Amino acid sequence: MSDALTDIARDERRAECFENFGRKVIEFIKNPNNDTRQEVTSAAKNTDNVVGGYWSRDKTNLEKGIDGRLDKLQNGDNEEWSGLLFAFDGNYKLWDELKAVSPFSDMVVVFIEYGMGKTEISGELEEAVKEVLLLKETEREGRNRYCIVMPKINSSEIKTIWVGRDPRYYNIPPPR
Repeated sequence: MSDALTDIARDERRAECFENFGRKVIEFIKNPNNDTRQEVTSAAKNTDNVVGGYWSRDKTNLEKGIDGRLDKLQNGDNEEWSGLLFAFDGNYKLWDELKAVSPFSDMVVVFIEYGMGKTEISGELEEAVKEVLLLKETEREGRNRYCIVMPKINSSEIKTIWVGRDPRYYNIPPPR
C-alpha cells in the first residue's frame, strides 16, 4: 500500500513516459528505420515499467505487439491510427503533431464514446464548439442555451472507424 502523493507521482511519471512514447512514434513515422523503431520500443517499455498510480492503477501494455502496431501506423491503418489518436485525446500536447503525421491530417477528427448511460464527444469538434462559444463571449452561467450552426457536411465523405470497446486502447494514463 502506498500513499496518494506517491501514486500521483507515478501517474505523472507514466504520463511523461507516454508523451515520450508519442514523440518517438512521430519520429518513427517521419523517419522509419531500425533505430527509430527501437526508440519507440524502448519508450513503450519505459512506460510499461511504471507500476501503480492513483488514477491509472493498471499497467500500460504498449510494448506487446509494438512491431505490428508500428507497421500498421506506417502503412496508414485507420483503426490503428484511430486508437493511437484516441489514446492521446485530451490534454496531451502531442495530439496535433500525431494527427499531422496521420492519415487524418486534413480531416476533422471527432471521438464518440458510448457508455454508462451517456455519450461523450471529444476531439476537434468539441474544441471548435468551445472556441466558438468563447469567441462569441457567451454567458456560460445559469440556464443559458445556445445553438451552433455550421455548414453542411457531406456525410458520404465521413469515415467511421471502430476503435474498440475499451476507449483506452493503449491502456494509457489520464492526460496531465
